[in-house]
Amino acid sequence: AWMWLRQAIAASARLNAAGAADIAFYQGKLQACQYFYRYELNKIPERLSLLASSDDTCLAMQDEWF
Repeated sequence: AWMWLRQAIAASARLNAAGAADIAFYQGKLQACQYFYRYELNKIPERLSLLASSDDTCLAMQDEWF
């Protein structure tokens, strides 16, 4: 998350001074950051809870069962 934030800060700072060729690049960085924070970051608590529970569903699968 902090890497996306750093990229967004840098893109935002450079967007106003960007030439026409670079504007889309910086806008894309800002949009990707917004997507990550809105759709991916909120999945972390659920995944962390699953990891903390030491669930072995995936590890218990046997090759012969396929």
